[in-house]
Amino acid sequence: MTNKVALVTGAANGIGRAISRRLARDGIAIGVLDLLPDGAAKVAGEIKAEGGRAIALAADVSRRDEVNRAAKELRDAFGPITIVVNNAGITGFKPFLELTDEEWDRMLTVNLKSAFIVTQVVIRT
Repeated sequence: MTNKVALVTGAANGIGRAISRRLARDGIAIGVLDLLPDGAAKVAGEIKAEGGRAIALAADVSRRDEVNRAAKELRDAFGPITIVVNNAGITGFKPFLELTDEEWDRMLTVNLKSAFIVTQVVIRT
């Protein structure tokens, strides 16, 4: 068992889910963070069922206040965060020429700015 604690964003599905489960198998406590609380809870439950330590965290990674709250909840549960996996990301799911400015801005915020926000929040605490 290790004292490492990981915060994994976009962890309710796909790559984030796989990363969370893999790290948990190495004895790392996992903060399963996602915009979808039910998905985060499902993955945290899977980890716990396999004997791991996990907590589901719901937050929009583009909102610093929500990330601060989630990071505090994770620290309170397992201690200092020692690993950050900035996995959250979105796409437009439509042809490039059909994307609106608002959709493009949202993708840049979630895919780029959120990594800045999440990393800064974790380093500062």
